[in-house]
Amino acid sequence: LKLNGTFREIIVYHDDNAYPEYVVKYERIFFHERFAEIYRKMSQRKEKGIYNGPTAEEREVLTSMWAVFGMPNKGKINKWQLLDLLNAINQPPENEDEDLDETFAEWDTKKDGWID
Repeated sequence: LKLNGTFREIIVYHDDNAYPEYVVKYERIFFHERFAEIYRKMSQRKEKGIYNGPTAEEREVLTSMWAVFGMPNKGKINKWQLLDLLNAINQPPENEDEDLDETFAEWDTKKDGWID
């Protein structure tokens, strides 16, 4: 039985224990770690006074990250999704009350309860 579009990942700890017909080598990059790296680079450029917006690569990562967190609400993020995003990039608010509310209010430019 063959199915199209299927994929099976097998983890082997010793090369001598596997006799594959095909070997696909890849490096798994966790998205939130990549986003945190992009965020750090952008912040460093801003501190040096040389920030002119995101590069093409950074824009791609930012757009992808926004799509992941904004997908359930058609591209909009609520306060709790912002909290998830901040935790994912290791930038959690000091507390989930005042600090999160202030951060959300700063980004909620339309004052409609959503960041878009």
